[in-house]
Amino acid sequence: MEIRPLNRSDLGVPLNISQTMQSDSATNRQLVTAIQQVNQSELLGQDRELIYRRDGKTGKLVVQTVDRTNGTVLDQIPLEVLLRMQAESAQKAKETESPVSTDLG
Repeated sequence: MEIRPLNRSDLGVPLNISQTMQSDSATNRQLVTAIQQVNQSELLGQDRELIYRRDGKTGKLVVQTVDRTNGTVLDQIPLEVLLRMQAESAQKAKETESPVSTDLG
């Protein structure tokens, strides 16, 4: 049996996960609606549009401005470098967590 020490990240877990998931879902719907409205209004011009995706490594929502003619990403929030830094930081945190030994012998 593995016993791990309590760390600060464990303290951040919401007590009502379903409520948090519903809130995230509502926020995502609002974001999708806003992106659709910006694209329909052509506020960015006829050759540009907003798209959204979820980053595979961090799970963060990413919004990009894309050139419609060739698919080139012109801008992104959050920046790619910040996503990579978060992913690396999370990986290092996992690597430095060491399980407590339960060997009593």
